[in-house]
Amino acid sequence: MKEKSTTMKKVIYLIIIVSLTFIYSCKKKSGCNDSTALNFDSSAQLNDGSCVYGPKIKTGNGQVIFYKSPLSGLDTINVQLNGVMKQIKVAYSFLPSCGQTGCANYSLPPGTYPFTADEIHGSLRHWGGNVTISSQVCTTHWIY
Repeated sequence: MKEKSTTMKKVIYLIIIVSLTFIYSCKKKSGCNDSTALNFDSSAQLNDGSCVYGPKIKTGNGQVIFYKSPLSGLDTINVQLNGVMKQIKVAYSFLPSCGQTGCANYSLPPGTYPFTADEIHGSLRHWGGNVTISSQVCTTHWIY
C-alpha cells in the first residue's frame, strides 16, 4: 500500500509540473501592439494599455516649428511661411516639439516652402530660406 501511495504522489507531482510548464509556456507577451504608436512592440501579443502617441497631425500634412534659443539673445521674431505670419516669442534651451507654445507652428501639405523671418526689435536681423515638410513628420527649424 505504501508503494502505491508513493507512486500516486509521483503521478500527482508529474501532473502538476506538466500543467505549470504548459501554463507558463502559453503566457503571451504584453506591451504596446498598436503599430501607429511611438512605442510599438512587434513582439507584444497582448495590448497592456501602455501605447504612447505623438501629436495629432491632419492626415497627409506635416508640421514645422520655428524656434529660438536663449543663447541667441534674439527678441520677438516674425516668421512668414505660405502667406501666414506667426511669431516666435519664447526661447527654448531644449529642442521643442511641434505645437510648443511661443514658437511659430505650421501644418501644411508635404512640399518645400520658402520662408522669411525678421527680428522686430533689437538688432533687426533677417533670415530666409526653404523648409521641406514631409507627411506626418514634425520638422524643427532653429532661428539663430
